Amino acid sequence: MSSIPVDLDRSKMRLLLEQLALERLDSNGARELKPLLETEARLTMDTEYKKRLINLIETLDKYIKGEVNLMPELNVSISNI
Repeated sequence: MSSIPVDLDRSKMRLLLEQLALERLDSNGARELKPLLETEARLTMDTEYKKRLINLIETLDKYIKGEVNLMPELNVSISNI
């Protein structure tokens, strides 16, 4: 019985990108996502896509180092309850 090959790295990358889009990507997820994006950037022939990937990788580097915050803080005050 043959099976359909599944690219687990691409699936993992999509999951992590969804978490990033939903502002739920923690620094461990960013560490997992970065090498996947680096591989994607190396393999693509589309220069515009490559530029976007490189910008995202640089932003993830800053996030991992704590230089930028990609996860907005919840602003909950008692007056809103």
